[in-house]
Amino acid sequence: MIRFDSIPLPAGTDTVIVNGSKVAVTGQSYYKADYQVLIDSYELFAGETPVRHGFRVQLYNDPITLDTTFAVDIPSDPPPTFEVIRFVALNPKYNGYATPNDYVIEFYNTIVDTSVVDTVGSGASNIIPARPVNFKVKNVTKDQYVDFAYLRTGTLSYTYSIWFKEYLQGQYVRTWRVNIRYRSLSDLETAGTFNIYTLKPFNQNDSFFFTMQGARIDDELAKEQLDKIKVVPNPYVVTHQGEQRLLSTQTSGRGEREIRFTYVPPGSKISIFTVRGELVRTLYSENLYVGDVYWNLRSEENIDVAFGIYVFVLDAPNIGTKIGKFALIK
Repeated sequence: MIRFDSIPLPAGTDTVIVNGSKVAVTGQSYYKADYQVLIDSYELFAGETPVRHGFRVQLYNDPITLDTTFAVDIPSDPPPTFEVIRFVALNPKYNGYATPNDYVIEFYNTIVDTSVVDTVGSGASNIIPARPVNFKVKNVTKDQYVDFAYLRTGTLSYTYSIWFKEYLQGQYVRTWRVNIRYRSLSDLETAGTFNIYTLKPFNQNDSFFFTMQGARIDDELAKEQLDKIKVVPNPYVVTHQGEQRLLSTQTSGRGEREIRFTYVPPGSKISIFTVRGELVRTLYSENLYVGDVYWNLRSEENIDVAFGIYVFVLDAPNIGTKIGKFALIK
């Protein structure tokens, strides 16, 4: 809806939505837009970034999620299944954190590292001891090897659970958990790698470069649409229901009278004449984004014009000329 435009309201309407906000219209048969919703001057569509030259850059940050297209390079046939989840414990206070990092588990045929002790609850049965292991866990994003807890469970088949322990904002916490499941009592891999990828949100280190084509007028299309140029309302009858209401401080008189010319190309000149050819007022359109030009029904000398028939000549450079008539009626 265009600023100062008016729309009829169905009977009984008590509220309209303007830019997502409710506006009370109880007892009104018309609503006149007091809000500028066009992109050139309205800066509150969504988010906090300002409009510049008719454009807004709005970044919608995604949550940290796993990319399920894991890269597995191991010799086992058939291979085990891999499950990667955020570490979750029965007591939520022991839960891990989803971190926006990529990881790789490197398998070897000899002991190369030792897991760390971890406690996931109360009681001796919840203490996970340190164990020598034949793998390492590397945080690829930070290019450093990380600590991990390690547990093997199962009687008919084995599940190897590895959960990472890292420093996050100065705290030593659990992050991701990897479950490697075999169909039998198989030993853990002795060669190869398992790569874990995450889909990451934007952060302060990200930068983006892009180019855009600025707003412009298509002269050929504008030539084809000259007939869209109208005077609204036409005829103008004494006082129009869409006109601005009196201010609360006013007890008599009327609001500002006005008509508008629609679909006016920027750079146009509108000359308004009486039917006898006397020039009454000259208006100009300079706004690339607003196609409406308003006239307060006053002459160049700021005198209210008489009722009657008027002729307008709209001259749009490189586009063409539009001539029309409108009436002001008592």
